[in-house]
Amino acid sequence: MSSTDRDVTLTPPEPEAPVPRERAGGLVPVDGAVRAGLAARAAARVEGPAAPDARSPEFAGKVGDITALGAGGTRPATAQSHRMPDRGRAQDAPEGGLA
Repeated sequence: MSSTDRDVTLTPPEPEAPVPRERAGGLVPVDGAVRAGLAARAAARVEGPAAPDARSPEFAGKVGDITALGAGGTRPATAQSHRMPDRGRAQDAPEGGLA
């Protein structure tokens, strides 16, 4: 290996310029009716939990719905992460038994 092979300088590329807010909304074409429907659903999702009294069963149900949104992806990821240490221990064990 020559000395020129070892004297390599890596330079990262320049960051991309941010997209202006007024231009960002039109980058992905969405039909007007679909856009209105999505806006209505988003508003209902945001305003929904705040409407009932915090001590009511309806409020508890809405909080449960929000919690369930992320649970579908969280449970499998948690199960996978719990299996990873077990897999490592089995590979490290000497032949014929556990370490």
